[in-house]
Amino acid sequence: MRGLSQAALKEDGVKRLGYRLVGKLLSTKLVNRVVFMTMILKIWRTVDNVEIEAIAGTTFSFTFKSAEDQRQVLKGGPWSFDKVLLVVEKPIGKGDIQTMRFNKVTFWVQIHRVPLLCMTIEIGQFLGSMIGDVQEIGVGKYISVRVVVDVTVPLRRIL
Repeated sequence: MRGLSQAALKEDGVKRLGYRLVGKLLSTKLVNRVVFMTMILKIWRTVDNVEIEAIAGTTFSFTFKSAEDQRQVLKGGPWSFDKVLLVVEKPIGKGDIQTMRFNKVTFWVQIHRVPLLCMTIEIGQFLGSMIGDVQEIGVGKYISVRVVVDVTVPLRRIL
């Protein structure tokens, strides 16, 4: 460690933060950390290994070896373990975990029974925005909308 300059240490820290995600299981109960860490790797099926560190309670740090694996995990969610939602966030700034809120999750929502006249991206945008922040829209047999939802706010039963 003595031979590393402050600039080299900072550069290494920034690089590691770039490939890191932080996740929190939304549960009041503690989980078996060893089982969680083993299972989440099997669920994610990344190309390279992922370093997992238990931070506190139900919060974990995930360090990826490639941006592609990290992107796959972010895009492939939502994730759950033992029927508990795992909220995964990319740290920003210096990566202060204390300031991370773990309240936003991306879901694919299917909207069925839409009249053919209304099967458009614009209607998908309109309906999806009633649920959350729209990320992607697909139109086929039904409208599919990828939305970011604040999991601390109850969902409305009817649009």
